[in-house]
Amino acid sequence: MAQGHGHRAVRRPRLLAWYEPGTERDGGVGWSLLAGNGRELARGAGLYRTDRELGEAMRELRADRHALHLLVLQRQGRFWTWVAHLPGRRSGVREGAAIACSARTYLRQDQCRNGLAGFLAALEQLRPADWEALLPGPPKR
Repeated sequence: MAQGHGHRAVRRPRLLAWYEPGTERDGGVGWSLLAGNGRELARGAGLYRTDRELGEAMRELRADRHALHLLVLQRQGRFWTWVAHLPGRRSGVREGAAIACSARTYLRQDQCRNGLAGFLAALEQLRPADWEALLPGPPKR
């Protein structure tokens, strides 16, 4: 459908997977959540050894995004950051593990809380296809 004058395509948040430089063979895959304008809102709290591990973590984040345990922290007495933890599970698998963190530090607590709110809002704006594009397919035989 053609767009009329004055209409802009809405830019949506997107997930991006990336490899830590020099680790393509040894693991070291991470992820970021970008705002519609391309600014990094959040990143994975750690690296994963394989694409499959990344996929498992993303499935958990997608399933548990409404039950995340959120912390706003002041580091080194000056900078503020936030961290999102997965809820605990009876199985103990990844119980309470940090899944995401702020992509930057903030000078003020209110800015940090706004950054956290932006992350949560962006998660809700992701469509199923956005999640699926990041997840690896079934194992190849």
